[in-house]
Order: sequence, then structure tokens, then C-alpha cells
Amino acid sequence: MLVTIYTAEFGIASYIENGVRSAKAKHKMALFQPLTLLELEVFHKPGRGLHRISEAKCYFPYRQIPFDVGKSSIALFLSEILGKVLKEEEANFPLYDFLEESFQFLDGAQGNYENFHIQFLWNLASFLGFAPGSTEELIDQLKQSQFTGANVIDAKL
Repeated sequence: MLVTIYTAEFGIASYIENGVRSAKAKHKMALFQPLTLLELEVFHKPGRGLHRISEAKCYFPYRQIPFDVGKSSIALFLSEILGKVLKEEEANFPLYDFLEESFQFLDGAQGNYENFHIQFLWNLASFLGFAPGSTEELIDQLKQSQFTGANVIDAKL
């Protein structure tokens, strides 16, 4: 099985894991569900597109995301978005911490999480190099149905 994983040390990377579907699998396929927080030992060789996983275990088992349709839908949506926008192949510890804390928050949220993905994407924008200038200005533009982009600033990490 091929998996794309965002890691703290290497950024986004592709890994191969053999035999996850067999009865004697070293690592079960359930470990590689979208947005699962894993502790990995990998053979990572710079310059190669595909790396190997030697050890994998879940270090933060979700208690609600797999069993709550709303939360799992949000997680799958965010997984798709992150797959499209995260392209860096280098360490970015602040971004990794943001992702980890956000998914742990979503898992533990008790109601009123329906707009979590909007707030998440708002905050993610600053890590991607752009961010809305002010919330009030953006809300005014959205009410007037015109977003000019004049309030977009460069984010500094």
C-alpha cells in the first residue's frame, strides 16, 4: 500500500507499506486512515520519491472522529484539502503542531464543531503564505458579495 504522510521532520512524503491486507500484517490497514496521528520509524533517503516504514503505531487514538459522521466528514474533507495544498518536503514544526492540535481539538469537541473546517482553513492560510488581513473587513466584503483581495497580506512564520 502506498500512503502519503505529513511528518514533522520531512514534510510531505510517500511511503510504501507491504502486506497490510494479510492476516499476519505487521501494521494493520486501520493505522493508515486519513488524518491518523502516528508515531513512525522510517527509512527516509533524500532524493528518493518512495520511502519505507519500519515501525508504525497510533499515538493518539481518536475517540470520536471514527464514530461521528459529522466529524469524520470534516476530517475527510480536510484530508483532501491538505493533500492538494501541502507540497513541501522539509520540516515545518509550527505547521505540524497546528495540524496535530487542530485534529485533537476536533476529536474532543463537544458540539458546535460544524464550522471547524472554516476556522481551520482560515488559520491554515497563514501557514501557506497568505492570510486575510482582518476578520471585520472580510465579513464586510462577504456581506457586500465582493472580495477584492485587497486585505490579503503575506504571513510571517
